[in-house]
Amino acid sequence: MEKKVRLFRLHGFRPAQFAVLGCSLAFSQSSHQALRFDVASLRQSPPRQGDDAYVRFNADNAQISYRNVTFKLLLSVAYDISEDRISGGEAWTESQPYDISARLPANATKSDVPAMLQALLAERSKLQVHDEPRLMSAYDLVVANGGPKLKRASEDGAGSNYILKGRIVGPQLSMEALAQTLSRQTGRPVVDRTSLQGRFDIRLTWAPDEPQTDQPSLPNGPSIYTALQEQLGLQLRPAKELVNYLIIDHANRIPEEN
Repeated sequence: MEKKVRLFRLHGFRPAQFAVLGCSLAFSQSSHQALRFDVASLRQSPPRQGDDAYVRFNADNAQISYRNVTFKLLLSVAYDISEDRISGGEAWTESQPYDISARLPANATKSDVPAMLQALLAERSKLQVHDEPRLMSAYDLVVANGGPKLKRASEDGAGSNYILKGRIVGPQLSMEALAQTLSRQTGRPVVDRTSLQGRFDIRLTWAPDEPQTDQPSLPNGPSIYTALQEQLGLQLRPAKELVNYLIIDHANRIPEEN
């Protein structure tokens, strides 16, 4: 069965659906010698209509495809880190789109994709990165007084995660993924301190600071901070945190021949 994830760029926000392809990885390239795609192509995207981008994963023949995806977003998937915590590199890393078609080796799964993507980018784009911890003003995501108001995701749950101004919908979100999503909304790093394990069916709606005229919103609704507490039983607590950033030391805009 083919599982296709479509990614629509709406008002500068990208859905958190790419997180389903990620896993917790240190910012190192030691895994490059361990796991690689059997066959892979990495090319600059040809001109296309609109701004549509997607990832498609076909479990039957272990094929994965990326279309119209920026280099920075590829790094976000490969290193399981939000784009706002990637720095360095030239301006093209945020604007030049790429296409990837790859076949996974036998017995590999989606959870192996980030390490193989790291290896592909290092080989074809000569990517070099390092991590850099920075002490920053941040938020800790904690359980509010009264306890969480969260619904566990069903084991066979399906559906797309998406982000709009004033709305987060995620039928299969972990607290870590929710923290990353909230970071994009608040403009500060958000660190999960809830100790809540597993995935949850998240539905969060608030009045955005800058509502969009073409989207349904809650003009008199709660702030994102109040909505978190009232709807999910969670709280954003101001804190100072050491936050890891991924620093691009080098990358070639034109990949080597496949």
